[in-house]
Amino acid sequence: MIAEMTHLNAELAQDVFHQSLMEILARYESPNIMELGGGGRPHFSEQNLPRGVKYYVNDIDSKELSTLPSCFAREVFDAAGKVPCHLVGKFDVVFSRMFAEHIRNSHRMDENIFQLLKPGGTVLHLAPKLYSAPLLANWLLPEGISKSVLYLIDERRGDTGSSKHKKFPAFYSGLRGRAATIEHRFVRAGFGEVKSCAFYGHDYYRKFPMLDRIQHGVRKLCRDKKISLFATLIIVEALKKVGPDVGMKNFLSTQGLPCDERQELMRL
Repeated sequence: MIAEMTHLNAELAQDVFHQSLMEILARYESPNIMELGGGGRPHFSEQNLPRGVKYYVNDIDSKELSTLPSCFAREVFDAAGKVPCHLVGKFDVVFSRMFAEHIRNSHRMDENIFQLLKPGGTVLHLAPKLYSAPLLANWLLPEGISKSVLYLIDERRGDTGSSKHKKFPAFYSGLRGRAATIEHRFVRAGFGEVKSCAFYGHDYYRKFPMLDRIQHGVRKLCRDKKISLFATLIIVEALKKVGPDVGMKNFLSTQGLPCDERQELMRL
């Protein structure tokens, strides 16, 4: 899916992400999958979870996971912290949706995903990226100001007591620059067959018709000229390679070392 389409309008991002995820799941038999940052509103519901899939949902807050169906496995840990030993090398697919921008240290998260995946496993992210104007402002402005501006222009958002529409701080670590730059982040982390799809435009100006018309013109120019520096969203897919070219990290991850020692060696 991603290989066929590389520059699209932003309103297509969620559908392309879901179709890409379904195509990836079809490659594996009875896969173990983990959604990072899924919290209380994961991508799959109990009703639409593909048959044969073992679904793990992660969040840093156990309260967020407390409302999930009992058939979903719940894993509480920081995606950029320490990977629980029992999860190392367990997953065929690790994915996230509108979550990676909230991570302060993308390098550490990439290392963790590498550990979570089996050899031959796939990572898939959908995330906002810099440097479109609204997201650049969100990044540069103090959090209190950017939150007030967002709640003012978007009535769907607000401090409602639920995490569903709240605004969380965004750091855009590893999500800055051109699509090729972001792809290279995954190559540095040891992944192969990295590909991406950039998406353009947004609806932040919908209350301001003149600004919205300008935004649509800029979107068309950037999309047609493939100026991914100013894309607003990106989907990235990458593979944890199998075979001799995987290197020492994968070799160590399969050995009978104590978990703490194995994780320390895999960071070298």
